[in-house]
Amino acid sequence: MSREKKFQVIDIVLFVLIILITIMAFCNKRFSMMVDSFFLPEERNKAYYDMLNSPSKCFECKELSQNGTKNLLANYLRSGDREAGYSITVNQDGTFLISGNYTGEYDASEAITPSGVDLNLPSGDYVLSDGGASSEDSVYIKLTGIKLLIGGGTEYVTIASLPGDGSFHWDRDPNVELYCEIVIRPRASLDNVEFRPMLLKVEDNANQDYQPCLTPNYDWKKDETDGGVKFYKYDINKGALDGEIVTKDDWKIMVNSMRFQMQADKAVIDLKDGHGIEIRKCEYPMGTYGKLNVSMTVRDGKEINIEDYNEVMKVINSNSEEIELSDVRDIYSYLKALGNGKYTILVSVSDDGVAALNREAMELLRKLGVKTNLAEQNIENVVNRAYYRNSFYCVLRHGKNVAEKIGEENLSLSGVLPDDAEYTIESSGQNTGGVNSSIRIDGNEYAMNFRGMNFVIYDEEQHFVVDSVCFDTNSGLYCHRQAEHM
Repeated sequence: MSREKKFQVIDIVLFVLIILITIMAFCNKRFSMMVDSFFLPEERNKAYYDMLNSPSKCFECKELSQNGTKNLLANYLRSGDREAGYSITVNQDGTFLISGNYTGEYDASEAITPSGVDLNLPSGDYVLSDGGASSEDSVYIKLTGIKLLIGGGTEYVTIASLPGDGSFHWDRDPNVELYCEIVIRPRASLDNVEFRPMLLKVEDNANQDYQPCLTPNYDWKKDETDGGVKFYKYDINKGALDGEIVTKDDWKIMVNSMRFQMQADKAVIDLKDGHGIEIRKCEYPMGTYGKLNVSMTVRDGKEINIEDYNEVMKVINSNSEEIELSDVRDIYSYLKALGNGKYTILVSVSDDGVAALNREAMELLRKLGVKTNLAEQNIENVVNRAYYRNSFYCVLRHGKNVAEKIGEENLSLSGVLPDDAEYTIESSGQNTGGVNSSIRIDGNEYAMNFRGMNFVIYDEEQHFVVDSVCFDTNSGLYCHRQAEHM
């Protein structure tokens, strides 16, 4: 063999070796780390080596996949190239820990993919949650819809985004594809920020199976004494803290998000009955339980350890302090409070009054004197469809039924209260073709006239109306008061 051919063979062998080394450097984590240690002046971000075998990688939360979950997300994370300074750890409990300093110039997106669930969601109500982990300055989670237009174009629409309100209603559209993503902003500095991405279907608004306690509202408190203070606000109906609607595990998730992810000065848990728990970041895990004032602050309350679920339940359930009816926004607590006073209760339905009514609320109404079974006893079907969108009124006094009627037509009633004050009640369900609620006493209108059950409470000892409120017993059991709609 000539000298020239020997050099050609050597060149070919060297070329093949270089190709093999390059392939191994891109495919084998240990080999790549060894090569980089010789040639690179600085160590690569460790997440880079996890991405060698493919441009993207799916992490599966096996524990959630095997045990089953109501969560429509959280089982998988499809991640792109993370060489830009941050990394993600996927835990078996479904949480993602994000760490590092993102050096990119544009938003980085980490796609969350469903676990065998088509994200072309059926119509219904949903809650998008991150477990309370978002930092409004550096990282957030959002659900986006991609609409396929005629002619091949696309239109992007944000369905829900956190921080913010994660609750949304979705009308199924086969022309819209949905995807959820964690977005990291440029110059984000992250130290084990914990995400628990969740897309929860609200199957039963009445029972509130999926409380927004996992999705706190991020807001400013305006208080002259403290100035502008940022805080998380969790809205949890006290009546839902029964171990079934809001479980001990739900509570643990919430308090852990306060402990590790609170990007604010404090957190406030509003129990919707005039009371709440205030937890200042510097005093965690100790909080103060008591009456909430208008600035969402507890004054002169009782100190409790919010990590001790049993202690929290004992304190809030043993509370004997009287509260004003006008402070109560939880239908369960409200109906219980009505049974403790000398009231005449006037009720009128507008639009519909049964779609969200559950067995617990119906039992409390029955104790007040309601005779009509507005909610079925079947756990899987609490709605009495025979009365859906019907008109309904009732007058209750000391647990006795003074008057009551339900029907598909417009209903009205005139009567006299024990102190000779005259009243009139009108109710129009949607089946009448119009919606209306009216409760007049001595000619003055007191009904809120919102969808659901409108209550007017007349105090027989003080001889005047002490409260007017509407609970949306069609959807969500939300509370409407005059001060909130001025």
